[in-house]
Amino acid sequence: MSASKSDALREIAKRICGCYGSVDLNFALHPSDEATAKSLKNLAKEMSLTAAKIEYSIKTVIKNWLETKYYGFGDNKPRSYGNDEATRTAKVFSMVSEATRYFTT
Repeated sequence: MSASKSDALREIAKRICGCYGSVDLNFALHPSDEATAKSLKNLAKEMSLTAAKIEYSIKTVIKNWLETKYYGFGDNKPRSYGNDEATRTAKVFSMVSEATRYFTT
């Protein structure tokens, strides 16, 4: 049974956080993050997913991560990234843009 585009988008949304460093939030810098990113890029290409569909599927996941599940250096419990909504919004935009660009080029 072949996967559908919606299945592929759900898979990308489910695994997107694994493409980033958990503290520094760098995209595909660590070998395991890079492996996840490459796998998701292959899936996106195989399913001919558009940038808009990918962006839509990952934006809420990344936003939720930065609002409630981020661990900073030395943190032992999750917190919000940054000190204000504008900082988080800018970081979400940056992270989503970087991943979307990588998956579609």
